[in-house]
Amino acid sequence: MEQLVQKLNPRHFRILDLYLEGRPLAEIARMLEMTPQAVTIVTNSPIFKHELSLRRAQIEAVHTENVAFSRDLKDRDTPALEALRAGALQAAQRLVENTQHENGSVANRACEAILDRVGIGKVETLRVQEQSLHVNISADDARAIQDTLEMIKNAKVA
Repeated sequence: MEQLVQKLNPRHFRILDLYLEGRPLAEIARMLEMTPQAVTIVTNSPIFKHELSLRRAQIEAVHTENVAFSRDLKDRDTPALEALRAGALQAAQRLVENTQHENGSVANRACEAILDRVGIGKVETLRVQEQSLHVNISADDARAIQDTLEMIKNAKVA
């Protein structure tokens, strides 16, 4: 009887990341100390394939945006443009840092700004007594936030 993956756990998301890097299944299995059969079960599951298509669409959208940006600015690498690019990276890093701010309002505004920049609609917020704030987001939105933070972190390393 064939096993099915009902939902993805953190290890499955690690498999997804490695898979998207183009690593062979046998290498993924070795890296994660799993059997190749276990990795195959995960990668053949409908939920994995769905998440894979979502990630590929996100990557393609970012790539398309970067190519368009590059074309628009081709042959215009001026000191001012370089300063703007550096400033944009610093601004993104500051937003990410602000998501951990002790003031909940600041943290929430930073999260909303990140969501807005990656194309996720306005997050529904509810005010409750004594200035506490609860933000309701879907699991997909949470993953998109996590992906965006990871992309920013990777850009910082590069």
